[in-house]
Amino acid sequence: MNADGSGQTNLTNNPAGDVNPGWSPDGTKIAFDSGRDGNQEIYIMKADGTELNRLTNNAVADGDGLGDPAEVVLATDLAAADTDGDTVSDVWELLESGSDPLVEDTDNDGCSDGAEIGSNPVEGGRRDPLSFWDFIDQWTGLPPARDGSIVSSDIGAGVARFGTTRGSQPTNDEALSEALTPPLDMTSYHASADRGPGLGPSGNPWNLLPPDGTITVGDIWAVVVQFGHTCA
Repeated sequence: MNADGSGQTNLTNNPAGDVNPGWSPDGTKIAFDSGRDGNQEIYIMKADGTELNRLTNNAVADGDGLGDPAEVVLATDLAAADTDGDTVSDVWELLESGSDPLVEDTDNDGCSDGAEIGSNPVEGGRRDPLSFWDFIDQWTGLPPARDGSIVSSDIGAGVARFGTTRGSQPTNDEALSEALTPPLDMTSYHASADRGPGLGPSGNPWNLLPPDGTITVGDIWAVVVQFGHTCA
């Protein structure tokens, strides 16, 4: 139809319900749900209704609350309500938590999105699935690795870096890149062991802020507070 609502044209003209339309990025095609073959499937056609093609052949819908055309665009699983297997439905991740429905651990801190929005902090819960800095799992051992649990060796790793400095406060992107890169040694400054002063919006003692550039007593205490927490 025209922008003023006039000139409406029925493009599908089928007795079955044709719902949830979505435009292709280039504006030349339309995807939509239809039950015309006995089960809700995705179809695609040109913007003028020609060249209709059926894209899917699923026996059941996934029931995640997202229309299949939307899932095609998002690349989520048409037959599963939880594409990435993190125990959080795709629609919840998109509309509530803001996490990535295609990635089990959106912030890459070692805790799955499902664990982080859970209620038990010892199991990784009451955390932000979009913040790397609320789970202070240290690089330990040789070769250095993060094992998904806060244990005595994590405290020791912080102590070994005590007093070291980066020289200036890193940007969040710089700090995150460094924190995810295995350290060259176990005694120099490394962003994975550093947190900024203060707490995040939730006020929980493990919801910490991005690095400030220096390993202090507060950073070691942050590991102690999380002792026993695990996402392994």
